[in-house]
Amino acid sequence: FITQGTSSTSRRTDYDEDANVTINRSWQEFYSKQPLTSSKKEFKSFVHALSSPLPVTLRIDGSSPVGYVANKVLMSDTYKYKGQFVEVGGRVINKVIEPLNLIQNSFRVNVDRAGLIRSEILRDLHSLITREVKLGHFSRQEEASMVPVCILEQLIENDKQGKMRTSKMKILDMCCCPGSKTKQMLTVLRQKFEGVSCLVANDSDPVRI
Repeated sequence: FITQGTSSTSRRTDYDEDANVTINRSWQEFYSKQPLTSSKKEFKSFVHALSSPLPVTLRIDGSSPVGYVANKVLMSDTYKYKGQFVEVGGRVINKVIEPLNLIQNSFRVNVDRAGLIRSEILRDLHSLITREVKLGHFSRQEEASMVPVCILEQLIENDKQGKMRTSKMKILDMCCCPGSKTKQMLTVLRQKFEGVSCLVANDSDPVRI
């Protein structure tokens, strides 16, 4: 869910000590008026789920010359932290990093961004991700953000008559910033259509562009 607004009312928050989450009261009021849940208990769980910090997820650019090596490095014993006790925010992390099942060359770090930054034992992993993002080899991208392009890729794969492959693919991205999905789409187009395709990226907010 994406909410927009920069007024002071959009920043009204409550802290739920039991769930250890900060809740935006404005969008809580908005969603409470929608017929999304059947009980107050279910709505509370819904709000907590939306308010909980997301784990760090990243995607390795398929065109990156270090892509293959990066995959091996992230899955190496160095970042499995074998024999080490990893605790972040009072929670024991049994598996620090793991590949995403549906999306190729993508990984989930099982801590949120704040936890990754603050953790002393994960400092080397944080430094690696930060460096590779700056170099353009990694894209910091939420898992849900990767799914639409993943679906597009599967549609192309399942195109048994080959109509999509034989035609020049044309995509109009109307909400392209900050560009992670756009870059992901470029990778798919390059691989599936050998560069014979067109992607136009645009965004309604000139500041973001």
